[in-house]
Parts: sequence; C-alpha cells; structure tokens
Amino acid sequence: MRGPAPTALVVGAPRAAEAMARVLAAEGAAVTLGLAVVGAVPGLTCLPMDLTDPDSWFPPVLAAGGFDILVIVAESGADASLLERGCDLARLMETALAVPLDLIRLCVPRWRAQGWGRIVALLPPPDAPGASPVAAAALAALVRTLPRDLPVGTKINAAFAGDLAGALRLALLPEDGPSGTVLPAAI
Repeated sequence: MRGPAPTALVVGAPRAAEAMARVLAAEGAAVTLGLAVVGAVPGLTCLPMDLTDPDSWFPPVLAAGGFDILVIVAESGADASLLERGCDLARLMETALAVPLDLIRLCVPRWRAQGWGRIVALLPPPDAPGASPVAAAALAALVRTLPRDLPVGTKINAAFAGDLAGALRLALLPEDGPSGTVLPAAI
C-alpha cells in the first residue's frame, strides 16, 4: 500500500528527468534525481548517477533500499545512421534496457514487502535521431513483458517523454490501474 509521501528515483535524459522530478515533487513525492551531471535543484535530492557506470548508481539505490516509484527517461542518441560503425546503439541499449532492469531488480524487495510500486518509462519520439527509436522499442517491449514477473501491486507503464501529465498519472496509478501499457503517443 502506498504511503503518504512515496519516494521516487528519476534517472536518464537530463531535461525530461528534471521536469518529471519536479512534477512528482509537486505531488508530494520525496524525489531523488540521478543524473550524470547534476547541480542543486531546489526541493529535490540530487545525486550524480552516470547510467553507464554502475558504481555511481548501484550503491545509493541499494543504500536507500530501493524507491517506491522508479522513472526511467530514455535518452535520445546522436544523429547518426544505424549503419555507421560509430552509432551509439550499444550505449543506448545499456542505458535504456540493461540499467533500468537492474534498477528494477534493486527495487523489487521493497515493492514486494509493501505490496506497491510504480515504474514509468519515458520514451523518446519514434522520429528521434539515430539509435534512440531502437532502444525505446526495446524498453517498450520490457514494459509490455515485465508485468508477469513483478510483485503484486507493482505496475510498469510507459509514456512519451513530452507527456508529463500522462507519466504522472502512470506514476500515481491506483491499485486497479493498468500495467504493461505504452501510451499511444509513445510508439
């Protein structure tokens, strides 16, 4: 059951992550914003977390015992063809799929113990540059597949990164809300 002030961790693309963190904080969540380069943001706990470096995010998430709400903001990649040898597909797949799954695993004990948890993935638009749409499609597939493995009361959904209102609804879903949903604008 959700408490009066849920804790939230928001990671990923800086501008959208900060915007989502502010929206959650305005709703009363105790928000931690984890970005590779982060300054002080009034009202938020800010931690340096480079998603390509597990040593920067694993210890603080483990020390916190997980978070009630986990928001993953998928990054847009470089404007490079997927056919170019230097495209950033591997990095984007790591930060959009492998790391979010690890963060989810770290939060599962908390969600199982309290019978409540929320995961929201914010996806870049399908016309985003480079490898971003491929990584976003993989994250959307995770959103659709993972509900069967999550603890009772835990929901995972996705929205388009520009839809903060939709993302907020997903983060604060009631017990009978959907899970495994990708809002239409996200695909």
